[in-house]
Amino acid sequence: MKTLMIPALALLGLAACDEPADQPEKGADVAIVAANEQGKRVFEAAADGKTGAVTVTTPGFDLNLKLPKVALGADDFDIDGVKLYPGSTIGEIRVDAGAKDKKGDSAVDVGFTAPAGAKTVAGWFARRFTQKGIAFERAGDTLTGETADGDAFVIELADEVVDGAAGAKGSIHVVSG
Repeated sequence: MKTLMIPALALLGLAACDEPADQPEKGADVAIVAANEQGKRVFEAAADGKTGAVTVTTPGFDLNLKLPKVALGADDFDIDGVKLYPGSTIGEIRVDAGAKDKKGDSAVDVGFTAPAGAKTVAGWFARRFTQKGIAFERAGDTLTGETADGDAFVIELADEVVDGAAGAKGSIHVVSG
């Protein structure tokens, strides 16, 4: 049970950061889920980026509190040293630590917005992955590859208006098994 509390403490640590005066209206949504060998959820933690509400649920224990919102940006996530496109903002993070006997026993999903179009952001990732020697394939604005640790990743990008200007909405899905 102690190992399940580590993600909760990390979540609470993120949520407890002081809120700077120039903080955007919405912080990042964060969710962490863990299941046992039978697939039953044994741990859930979540932080709502809009309200600052944090919940932690385990068998026999529920915690609900409100903390300052957390803004996460380009420097707060990377794949083998390749960070998000400069000026990107993370809107959601979901960590799913499934049972060890399931295929792909854990996954991380990150949703973000970038201040440039999907083609530009995909090209930016492709150049950085090439510089770092990270194996990947590109199909349009989607990049698929593998980290140095053997974790599979997919980055999907789509054009979207961000703060009134051309931008991209992206999702990153990383699976380790």
